[in-house]
Amino acid sequence: MANHKESGRVAVSVADAWEQARAIQATAQLLRRHIDPHLHRPGEGPGKDLSPQQLTALSVIKEKEPITIKALSEILMVSPPSASVMVDRLVEMGLLTRAQSRQDRREVQIRVSPDVYERLEQAEKRSLQSIVEVLTKIGPEYAVMWCDVSDKVRQVLAEKGSSSQ
Repeated sequence: MANHKESGRVAVSVADAWEQARAIQATAQLLRRHIDPHLHRPGEGPGKDLSPQQLTALSVIKEKEPITIKALSEILMVSPPSASVMVDRLVEMGLLTRAQSRQDRREVQIRVSPDVYERLEQAEKRSLQSIVEVLTKIGPEYAVMWCDVSDKVRQVLAEKGSSSQ
């Protein structure tokens, strides 16, 4: 990968940027494959029979509840109809509840079903433990760098999200 110094910053050619994007995508896929077995344990929920997107939605809803479909769709960066279909499936599975808002009867609020909290906590612990294993193997210096890069990526994505609205 050829990098060029330009006014104190590293300039990256388009070809290099594509190579870096492929490397990041491959790492994300490897990390997902490392985490998924910890989430999807036979006979255990909520990781049982759920897609990564559904698990993400459950985690977001748990953190932000009560939440509306519109707010959930914005956080997940999907269309409201897509979020609604996902919520419908999770309600059918007994993992979520829907209720009319007390403030605005036109608004529907989504919550995690009470008996799902403990299972979500267990799935989250298993997921985090699998990440801790990776961080331990790469060492504290690289773990800090990874967090710094992750913070910057979240910042850029948040700015992009707020500028596109």
